[in-house]
Parts: sequence; C-alpha cells; structure tokens
Amino acid sequence: MNIYRISRKADQIVWHQLGRIFNIYLIIELLLLLIRYIPDGLLVLLLGVLSVTITHAYVVTSLKLIDHREQDIRLKDAFVGIFEFVRLFPAYIMRKVSLNVISFLLVIPTILYLASQSGISVGDFLSWVRLIVVDGLENLTYMLDNSFLAESWQVMLSMLVSSVISAILSYGLAMVPYLIERYDVSWNEAMMKSWKMMKGHKRDLLFLQLIYIPRYLIYLIMINFASLLVPATTVFGLAVQLALAIYLPITLWVPHLQVATALFYEELIHQSGPQDSRIFEL
Repeated sequence: MNIYRISRKADQIVWHQLGRIFNIYLIIELLLLLIRYIPDGLLVLLLGVLSVTITHAYVVTSLKLIDHREQDIRLKDAFVGIFEFVRLFPAYIMRKVSLNVISFLLVIPTILYLASQSGISVGDFLSWVRLIVVDGLENLTYMLDNSFLAESWQVMLSMLVSSVISAILSYGLAMVPYLIERYDVSWNEAMMKSWKMMKGHKRDLLFLQLIYIPRYLIYLIMINFASLLVPATTVFGLAVQLALAIYLPITLWVPHLQVATALFYEELIHQSGPQDSRIFEL
C-alpha cells in the first residue's frame, strides 16, 4: 500500500474542494470547542454523549469526495451525527467503551494494589474507574492532580503500556465508521469486519497519520507565536487565538487526514481478493 500516494491524492482532493467542506468542518470544530469549554454538569454530560457521533460528518463528506459526489455535499451533512444519532451511536459508543474497558483492565490492577497499600478512599477509587471507562486515558487530569498517582512510577508505567496497547487496538477498529456508513450493519459486525480488514495494515494507517505530524507541529508553533503577540488576557487576544485554533486545523491537516483515511479504506476494499470477499458480505 503506497501511503505517500494516498496522502498526495488526499491533498489534491482537499485543496480543490475545501470551499465545499470548509463550513461543515467549521461547524464541527465549533461544536467540539463549545463542548470542551462548557462547565461540568448535566448539560456537558448530555453534550458529551451527543459528541460521540458528531465527527461522523467527516466520514460522510470524505466518502462523497472520494466517490466524486462533491455536488451532493450539503451544509446539513455537518449535523448527520445528530440527525442519525440512533443509527450511529451504538457503533461509536461501543468502540469507545471497548477500548476504554481494555485500558481499565490494564491499569486498574496497579491502581488497586497501590490504593490498598496507601488507604485510598473508595470514592477516589470509583472516580478513577469512571474516568478510565467513560473518558479513557486521554482525559486523566483528575487522576494526575492526585499526588499519590502522579508520584507513582508504577501507575505511570501501567498507563503508558495501556495507552500503547489501546492505540494498537484502536487501529483495528478504525474502519468502523466507514463500514456503518457504507453498509447496513450492526455495531458488532462493523467492529469484527474492521478488525479483519485492518489485519496486517495497522502499521500502514499509523504511518499515514504520522505524515501529518509536521503540519500539526506547524499549527502548534503558530498558535504559540500568536499567544506571544496577542495574549489571551484581552478579549481581542482571546478571539484571535480561538479563531486560529479553529481555522488552522481545517486548512492544515484535519480534512486532509480525514480524506486520506477514507482513501485508505477504499484501498483496503480494492486490495481484498476473492478469498477475502466474505469480509464485505453484509
């Protein structure tokens, strides 16, 4: 599989069609930004549940672009994750929960052992369980704020191992959104078929994503440079930084990576021979 060819083709598609998808990506980025900055409470919990499927708009628009159906792209595609929430939610949430439960099983024995040695309260322990299962290892600020965990090399090591294993497993389920969009399948069928499709190709997808790391670094440099010129302590500075935080990802890498992943999916379909056709018999 030629990863660089996929990346170049994705860039060509995006640069020619960015005007068609820009507003859709803008809406999604604004929604995700809004959810991140809402204070904790029932509302953020409900929006967090809805946000699980919001990014399916990326899948829909990317597939339309690679199918040469750019004329079918509409602004309403930005809300497909909401309009088709009932259909999409099971696959997205089960993929997320499955990976988080694996993280939980890998990390919790270490935390449980150290907690028993240090007399940690049941309430704190249950809070860690909830964070890992619901939020995953990418959102453990509460845990790391706890000096007991932050100073424990055993916890840090188990979290590192868990993150690596979960990341590898996540590549096996990476095609789930495309399968549920292309075919009428249940969440468990999509997960199993994605796993079969990605067998022997997880590293290819990793390399494809790594191509976009330099663009992300450029984004970080520009954001930090802007924060030095116009600090967020003023309303103007905050507005500038928020605008850049939304605009730069859309122009630098987010749609490029999404279209490249859709092309990667199509490549997997085309590479499957007759002996593998059963994977796609839905």
